[in-house]
Amino acid sequence: TTADNTFILYEDGNPIYNDVVTTDRMTVYFTGPSTSPTSVYTLDVCNTNSTTTWLIYDGNGQTLSSGTTTNTC
Repeated sequence: TTADNTFILYEDGNPIYNDVVTTDRMTVYFTGPSTSPTSVYTLDVCNTNSTTTWLIYDGNGQTLSSGTTTNTC
C-alpha cells in the first residue's frame, strides 16, 4: 500500500499543507491567489515503506523537479 507515503508543502519554511498518499499517484494543484511570487515553496516527500517517485511540474507541463525517495523524507 501507499498509506505510508506523506508529503508536506512549506511556504517560507512554514508548513501550509500536508496529506497522506493513499493511491499510486497524487496530483496537487497549487495555483491562484494563495501562491506568492515572492515566497519560497519547498516540498517534503516522506516514505516509510519501499520507494516513492515524485514529480513537480508547472501548469504548462514543464518538469521543475523530480526524484525518488526510499524509506526517508
